[in-house]
Amino acid sequence: MIRLNDQQMTEEARSMRLDRILENPIFRRACHLAGVEPTVRQASKYVNAKGAAYAFASQAINELEQLAEGRSAGESNMMRRSTVHHDPLSPA
Repeated sequence: MIRLNDQQMTEEARSMRLDRILENPIFRRACHLAGVEPTVRQASKYVNAKGAAYAFASQAINELEQLAEGRSAGESNMMRRSTVHHDPLSPA
């Protein structure tokens, strides 16, 4: 069994955390809004509450929430439409 020292374990944990940040939709949207690439360096800054992407985090969250609300409303409208059946032969 290979044993890692504390520094290696810390670097491994940091790398795993940054990989998760790189996949985070809020981080990716914030990068888009800031006009920067979602890189490991930008993710590191984001985690430390610095950088261009971090400056747009609130706006990214708001946009994604609005998108989710719009999708939810759209899905419920689609459900409503699909459950209402009209007989084309009956008078309106």
